Amino acid sequence: MTRVRLQKAIAQAGHASRRKAEELILAGRVRVNGVIVRELGVQVDPRRDRIELDGRRVVPQKPVYYLVHKPRGMITTMTDPEGRPTIQDVLKKIPERVFPVGRLDFHTSGVILATNDGEMAEALSHPRSRVKKVYIAKFTGHLNDEELAMLRNGVTLDDGYVTRPADVYVDRVERDVTWLRIGITEGKNRQIHRMAEAIGKKVFRLARLEYAGLTAEGLKPGEFRPLFTKEIDALKKSYFNPHRRWKANRRAEERRALLEGAPIDEHFEFGGDLDEEDAAAFEETFGRGGAEFEPREDWGDAERSARPSARGRRGGHAEEEGQVGAEGGRGRRGRGGARAIEGSEGGRGRRARADRFAERGDRKKSPDGGRTDLRKPPHRDEAQKKKRR
Repeated sequence: MTRVRLQKAIAQAGHASRRKAEELILAGRVRVNGVIVRELGVQVDPRRDRIELDGRRVVPQKPVYYLVHKPRGMITTMTDPEGRPTIQDVLKKIPERVFPVGRLDFHTSGVILATNDGEMAEALSHPRSRVKKVYIAKFTGHLNDEELAMLRNGVTLDDGYVTRPADVYVDRVERDVTWLRIGITEGKNRQIHRMAEAIGKKVFRLARLEYAGLTAEGLKPGEFRPLFTKEIDALKKSYFNPHRRWKANRRAEERRALLEGAPIDEHFEFGGDLDEEDAAAFEETFGRGGAEFEPREDWGDAERSARPSARGRRGGHAEEEGQVGAEGGRGRRGRGGARAIEGSEGGRGRRARADRFAERGDRKKSPDGGRTDLRKPPHRDEAQKKKRR
């Protein structure tokens, strides 16, 4: 098996998130082949090396993903000091040891995801992922167009927080109640209830219909099913790209280090504030709470310079330095105007092509669409005549 960093092996085994695993390593609670490890850069083979956490062996697990229809009257933590029913009553029927992703209130039913993949759980719980959740809510009274517009555009909650725009549609209207379908991409504590209160209404009943594009169709409350391969692939494609995610946060960490004059952390990993509805469940599941995260101002929508570079003309991907595709297609300019690198079969990037004509006089439109001072290259016949002379 490929060697991976120790904290990643612990996270993949479902014992903790990667950031929590780093804390466990630094605290001296992890042994590899009988030796206490306190360094974060140690590489291990989970299949061959014996990894122990607090004396218990960390056994590699195959990641599994289940869709669960949570019933009403149940909390989404594994234990409850008050003795109330918990989601563990449902998850214990699953052969693998899995944990819930996110949370639903005690009186809210609907779809949740359960997995033993700590990295995926953290990625889905992070506000930057903006996982869409669709609810059906029973509001008191009838809502006019102005009130619906307020919900759609964002309302100010009781703590001063202004919600993001939401998808709000009237499902049906009954005598003295209105059923709304509400789609949000954030997870503040009791957010739907507080949104209703912000416009002078109350929510009598609430259920989550959809989470990250997954629905509980065909599942009765308390039932579950494994995700199909195409559903898992869609989740990873939409919300979990470790390499792209690491690069974006690495750049942010480097910018912070340059501004503050601090050394760059060679082991920087993904982290941040969890949504409020996810924080308590994540603390119970993976051993850390949202309060331990430090919010960062540079978390937000990816700017164009942080997006993956464009493709080459013949299908190859242009990398960060503007390199062309594997078939030699001409790559577009890379991030920050970096020079293009020739393709593996000899194709030239646009910037490389422009450089051939650098320091030549005539004003001419450059191959990459800009206006650049370029001198017209000598005609082939003229060059041959000079060569003969």
